[in-house]
Amino acid sequence: WEAVLPSRVELGVDELHVFLSHWVEKSRVRVQERWQRIVMAAMKQAKRGIKPTIQVWPGVADLPFAQTDRRIVLDVSGPSEVLERTPAGASVFAVVGGEKGLQEGELDFLRREGFHPLSLGSSILRAHTAATVIAGILSHRRHRAETKSE
Repeated sequence: WEAVLPSRVELGVDELHVFLSHWVEKSRVRVQERWQRIVMAAMKQAKRGIKPTIQVWPGVADLPFAQTDRRIVLDVSGPSEVLERTPAGASVFAVVGGEKGLQEGELDFLRREGFHPLSLGSSILRAHTAATVIAGILSHRRHRAETKSE
């Protein structure tokens, strides 16, 4: 997960929420201090003045997605046009599973909470690749919305 932090900062992600899925070892929670150092170095490199927040949650049900306009979960079996139906400038909460994916119970919970499955194509992407792709797409959408309003 640490390898993806710099690119999230460079792409302008405001908040990073990590949840401890069934597959994640609970002992890895104590690395937030190291994550903060990585974020600070990426901010300096990208000349970004706004520091994204990083929060760790016990599970997917604890994620703070209530105040977002669009909720998506990456799923290779989902449709690809979910973001096309999302208004420009809308806040988006995207969930990306780990290397082993999300458990069926986690997916069921997200669907019940209004998350829309989104496919990034027919290839199965590594978690860090999928997270980079969705962050890039959302960054581009936000940039387009901001430049249209100027």
